[in-house]
Amino acid sequence: MGIAGEVARWMVELEWEDIPERIIAKAKLQLLNVLASLHAGYHTEEGRAVLRSLAGSSGPVRAVPSGQSMHHLDALCADACLSMVLDYDDYLFLGHTGHSAVNVPLVLGEMLSSSPRELLAAQIIANEVAGRMGAAVALGPRNGQMWSYIHHAGGACAAARLLGLDAERAEQALAIALYQPNLALFPGFMGGQAKTATAAWPVLTGVRSAFLAREGLRGEPSIIEGPRGFLAEFAFAGAPFMFTGLGRAWVTDTIAFKPYPGCAYIDTSVDALLQIMGRYESERGEPLSPQRVEAVEVRASVLTMRMNELSRDFEASDPLAPININFSIPKSLALAIMDGGLSGSSLAGKRLRADGARILDLARRIDLRHDWELTGKVVGSLDDALGFADVLDQFTLRQLTRTALSLREHFSAQGFSLQDMRERREALPTHLRRDILKVLGGKLIHPMRETVPGGYTYDLGGVDMDALRLPFPALVTLRSTDGFRDSAQVDIPYGAPGSDDTDEVVREKFRREASRSLPEDRIEKAIALVGDFETSGLMPLLDACCV
Repeated sequence: MGIAGEVARWMVELEWEDIPERIIAKAKLQLLNVLASLHAGYHTEEGRAVLRSLAGSSGPVRAVPSGQSMHHLDALCADACLSMVLDYDDYLFLGHTGHSAVNVPLVLGEMLSSSPRELLAAQIIANEVAGRMGAAVALGPRNGQMWSYIHHAGGACAAARLLGLDAERAEQALAIALYQPNLALFPGFMGGQAKTATAAWPVLTGVRSAFLAREGLRGEPSIIEGPRGFLAEFAFAGAPFMFTGLGRAWVTDTIAFKPYPGCAYIDTSVDALLQIMGRYESERGEPLSPQRVEAVEVRASVLTMRMNELSRDFEASDPLAPININFSIPKSLALAIMDGGLSGSSLAGKRLRADGARILDLARRIDLRHDWELTGKVVGSLDDALGFADVLDQFTLRQLTRTALSLREHFSAQGFSLQDMRERREALPTHLRRDILKVLGGKLIHPMRETVPGGYTYDLGGVDMDALRLPFPALVTLRSTDGFRDSAQVDIPYGAPGSDDTDEVVREKFRREASRSLPEDRIEKAIALVGDFETSGLMPLLDACCV
């Protein structure tokens, strides 16, 4: 049986009692987090344009939070666009799954009158499959939200579960959905406004595929791992073994919630900056004003550097486009200084145009630099949980060589030379360097030994996902014109596993973003309804959340 068949059998056989309580609790937080991002997206110029484009739609379901009655596919399009527009979503190992995992149950659940348990089960299934799909193509040319094709799988799996498809037809839904996966292009993702629809098209394809499978249309079951299939086309070295461990390891355990609009790689820089600003106010007796900022230095990992460089590459057409600011450390921190924080209203188009010169002036005083020690922290944390040497051992020498050359090209484009990599390899944990050399040495001795399909020894089910941490460390130093100097380092973003008060981070985010649309009593009612979702159900929640 291929990967699609194994996934389908698991998702159809999964019982509510099989899902750990902690996973259900995290799924409910994810639901509230996506509702917050929908409210934030509703007030953007891009979000309003999406809703206007669908104004002629009519049907049995509501878009959130506008409350417009729409055809279910139009409501899916609206919700997936609004949750995406400010990059204000959730993420897990490995993928930003909420755009399909939450939005599909929200829409189809209303149309099908699904039970709250089935809605949460469908959401968790979509997380588990889409997250593994991101992990399977991690050694490839795309990253993060640009793995938009994970929503083909997330949408198909959530819809198949809610439609009650059997294992055979659920397998066909996944196979059909992955036949024509979307490929996001960097210019549209980092500039302009097209990124708004990044998840929408794959979500629609996934859901339509489930309906087609229900009617008997068939796909190719080997579409994921087969020759010239999905993994072969979308990764330098595909990792089909990342689909193992379904029902034993839960990637939903790793879910993180963004307290600020923007790429996850900005979060720790904002966290650290706000700590410093709080100490400035305590010491000086007044908030830090932009005029008092002499300079800010941010030291971060290679992931943050790569993100920021990409934003600079595509900022020429509109340096103050919210979608570009989402990936810029200097501009995001400039807004955080000006607003005393960073929220959806910070990125309002009218405000950005009015304050554009001041934002860019302040951003020029913020310098971002790479720190190999912080990059080592990222690698070391993931190695502790996953065992990188064991992962590398699953690939052939040919695959590893191709991947190394491709990654070298990516790093070189960012200004990292091969000599830099050699000089700083000590940033990696000693045991990891030793283990990797041992694996590579074995492959050099036996270069013709190939790993055959189905012969992988790595099992994701053996990983303690609840202990996995996704650090994006940042060290921020601020100097002010009145002699104040302070530094702060944050490794784990607020709202991510390993940080304090994740539940409260999500609740406060919902209060902050929904307050622009809803009165306080309905906000608190919505929070309570999500907490009691198994018994309260979907309809009261939609009534509370829709404008």
